[in-house]
Amino acid sequence: MSAYGYAGAYNKIQVQSTERKEDVVLLLFEEAIKRVRKARAGIEAGSPKIRGENISRALAIVSELDCALDRTLELDMVDNLSRLYQYLIQQMTVANVQNDTSALDPVESILKDLHEAFQQAAQEVRSAEAGTSDQAPAPSEALEGGLRAAV
Repeated sequence: MSAYGYAGAYNKIQVQSTERKEDVVLLLFEEAIKRVRKARAGIEAGSPKIRGENISRALAIVSELDCALDRTLELDMVDNLSRLYQYLIQQMTVANVQNDTSALDPVESILKDLHEAFQQAAQEVRSAEAGTSDQAPAPSEALEGGLRAAV
């Protein structure tokens, strides 16, 4: 089995063994960030293959995140996240078509910010569930709604 095959198998096992939806979302953000960085390296190295493969995978992840939004909650946050995901898709498409690393700058930045926000929200919800939160006794509705909207 190739190195990629082992890595792919490991990632598949890691996702399948993840109990919480928010953990899967965090893994998706991490993978999207990694793919954007590899796409940037492909552009800088003049490799359309590396650029295309990695942008394609990042696009698939962001598209899946958008499709997974719980639109039944009718929260402004859901619409805002969807518009943000669509912007990321547009920027990655521009980077791919125009071979332009600068189009990936906002993509990487936004993905990192979203990862950090979801990571913090997941930790706060876990703390509240465990009863170990030093903050408010229960997470706010916006926090719970935001996590439910995204997973």
